[in-house]
Amino acid sequence: MCRLACEGGPTLFRALLERDLIDQLNLTIAPYMFGGAKAPTLTGLSKEFLPASVHCSLTNIRTVGDECFLTYRIKHQRPRS
Repeated sequence: MCRLACEGGPTLFRALLERDLIDQLNLTIAPYMFGGAKAPTLTGLSKEFLPASVHCSLTNIRTVGDECFLTYRIKHQRPRS
């Protein structure tokens, strides 16, 4: 298998990131703001979600209507086997 797209929340993202299984990150920025006491945070969890920084390189930007689609390449910190 050459490519696999995984769509999910912060739990799946962290599990794949911890195993160094993410090569590309696709982000969508949409003009919606969530508010209220129970509104989700950016990561969905507390600071324990991502204990270290992950460096990325922007490879593509595309806009459709009011939404912006960003594609990043993950800069792996350790050599990949």
